[in-house]
Amino acid sequence: MQKDRENRDAFYDKALAFVKERGRSETGDQNRTDSLSLLNVDQEVADLWDEFELLADHHLATEPAFYSTDSKQHPIPVTNIHAPSPRKTKSMTRSAPWLSAAAIIVISFGLLLFAYRGIPQTFNIEKGDQYTLKLQDGSEIFLDSGSQITLHEGWGRRSVDLIRGAAYFSVKKNPDKPFWVDCGEAQISVLGTAFSVYRKGTHLEVVVETGKVNVSTKKAVEHPYNVDLVQEEKLTVRSDNKINKEAVVDLQAAFSWKQGILHFKKENLSAVISRMGDFYKEPIFIVNEEKRNLHISGTFKTDNIERFLQALRLSLDVEIQRGKNGSVLIY
Repeated sequence: MQKDRENRDAFYDKALAFVKERGRSETGDQNRTDSLSLLNVDQEVADLWDEFELLADHHLATEPAFYSTDSKQHPIPVTNIHAPSPRKTKSMTRSAPWLSAAAIIVISFGLLLFAYRGIPQTFNIEKGDQYTLKLQDGSEIFLDSGSQITLHEGWGRRSVDLIRGAAYFSVKKNPDKPFWVDCGEAQISVLGTAFSVYRKGTHLEVVVETGKVNVSTKKAVEHPYNVDLVQEEKLTVRSDNKINKEAVVDLQAAFSWKQGILHFKKENLSAVISRMGDFYKEPIFIVNEEKRNLHISGTFKTDNIERFLQALRLSLDVEIQRGKNGSVLIY
């Protein structure tokens, strides 16, 4: 009995200290808040729940619950009661306050975590559409055709999970709250800048219009990198893990996808089809594998698939047919 009370008191003190630490204001503990890893927070919450459940199970298994159908009879001990009836339980009634307090603390921390991270909001843009999203702090995100993101806006963190597609970010400067973009194995952090990100699988492109951006792998991977980009610089991380950092000669051309225009210079046909396919509901397949590496240069509007296919016919030695369900087959 004494040991159980000591365990309960220790757990209560730990939970209370844990919540108080996480509840510090932004101005009170900036370094702790800014460096807090959401993954670590999630793990700590899980650990806290595990400890709570183990302690509760231990308490219920070792401290008998008592019930009596007649108050004049002697109590009958029953062990391993995990769901006792409130009308028959006496010893559990004595432990209810600390259990309730611990539950309230854990629930409160859960709410605090949601407030810190922000309730996730997912935006899925249909092919052929574009959308501008305005954030609470005045930042803006321009989402391109076929893109998908999950947005988190909390008091402790601004972040976006870029699932796929292209997005242009105009981020309001806030040294106390960096802006994060999660791109699978890579993460992008900024304080205040304008830049674009394109992601398709493990292929990643980042172009900086103004300010400074850091792009790095967020965990131990086979090919880690940590790259700083400034105005008029571009980073490309290809699916084969090759990394290329270069100066952007024409920023207007780099961001012309916002106006529905794409520029290609000596690109493989497979890469061009992959990018243009982000704008069309009809899937495009290169049936003849020998045609995949044909080089193509040009400027294409993304609003009309027929004009794009006609341009391919005129530029390359290919044959284009329509398949079932409107699909496009290139031979």
